[in-house]
Amino acid sequence: MELFQVKKESEEESFEQFLTFMLDKQEFGVQLRRVQEIRGYTPIMPLPHVPPHIIGVINLRGTVVPVVDLRIKFGKPPVEYTKFTVIVIAKVGAKGMGLIVDSVSDVLSVLPDAVEAAPDFGSAPDARSVDRKVIKGIIKTGDRMAVLLDLDNLTASDQAASAAELATLSELDGAEAAAGLQPVGAN
Repeated sequence: MELFQVKKESEEESFEQFLTFMLDKQEFGVQLRRVQEIRGYTPIMPLPHVPPHIIGVINLRGTVVPVVDLRIKFGKPPVEYTKFTVIVIAKVGAKGMGLIVDSVSDVLSVLPDAVEAAPDFGSAPDARSVDRKVIKGIIKTGDRMAVLLDLDNLTASDQAASAAELATLSELDGAEAAAGLQPVGAN
């Protein structure tokens, strides 16, 4: 059975499509139906008090969209953004999110059995180990493989971290008020 085929109209439902992209010479993929748009790199407005991989926001036709550098998110060395750097705008829940990748590779149309479940990594002994929830599976086409990302779980940890940070800031503000402290510049 051939895994990578040109699809015919009558066979359209039997294929799944994935956008694949490169990060540090490794191929990753996301479901194509979750991709809104692919953009060249544009300047990003940085935000304070966010995790290092959330590098800021862009204005996408009047909508503010957060941007995540997947290299930093996955612990890969950061690189300077070039003309080949791409921002993939993906749907995450009801919102969009920008994903900075090194380059876009391909759109793959594969049979469902070409996607294997994420491998079992065993118990993770340290905090730097792989978060298995972000890996949905492995896409196989011939001798090529790509890591299929779970966009919902990829951003879930960021949302939890942001909520925890806001709670911490609220607690600090409350403690400062209880101690009679005021922010700098407050009268």
